[in-house]
Formats: sequence, structure tokens, C-alpha cells
Amino acid sequence: MGQGPSKAIGLTRSQRQDELVKICPLPARVIRRPKTNADGSEIESIPNCDFEFPDANCEEWIKMMYESHQAMSGSENLAAAYQDIVKHCCGIEVDLQASENVSAKLPTNSVQQ
Repeated sequence: MGQGPSKAIGLTRSQRQDELVKICPLPARVIRRPKTNADGSEIESIPNCDFEFPDANCEEWIKMMYESHQAMSGSENLAAAYQDIVKHCCGIEVDLQASENVSAKLPTNSVQQ
């Protein structure tokens, strides 16, 4: 698995999430945001934990979800598994059922963050 999108200085986790939604060719929406302090600043990562929300690999998870969904040869369960990962690890819900009427293709440009 490749590395996640690079993180530009000044781009918050919520902004990174918004950028990830933009690469989704099918309807997608943010369903969970990173937690913030009362002043609006972001809560630092949990000490002694490598987990970052949204997950650093979200761009790859999204690409793999669309690739497995487009294959449509017995990989519906795989696409659903990636859809679940994107939902829980990235806070983004993607409507894969919308592709029945739309031929969706993942953009080739990567998210610049």
C-alpha cells in the first residue's frame, strides 16, 4: 500500500477530509469530523498512539474502494469492505449504489494537502 497524501503545513485534519471528498466521483459526504478544542484548534493526537483521523491512508483506501467497485467481477464484497474502512477510518460515506446509473472513474490526480 502506498503512502497517504502529503500534508501541507496549515491544512487541518478537517480540511484534509474535505479534500478527500473532492476526489470521490460518486456522491460522498463527511459524516464525522476530527475533534477540536473549545477554541476551535485541533486536539493533538492521542499520546502513544499512531492513529490519525482521518487515517493517513484515506486516499489509498478511497482509490482501492473505487477500483474494486469498478471491477464488478465478484469484488462487490471487497468494495463494501473498503467502503466500511473509508466510513470508519476517514469519516466519509460514499454512495456506491449511485454508480448503477453513472459510469464513475476515479480522477488520476492525487489530493495535494
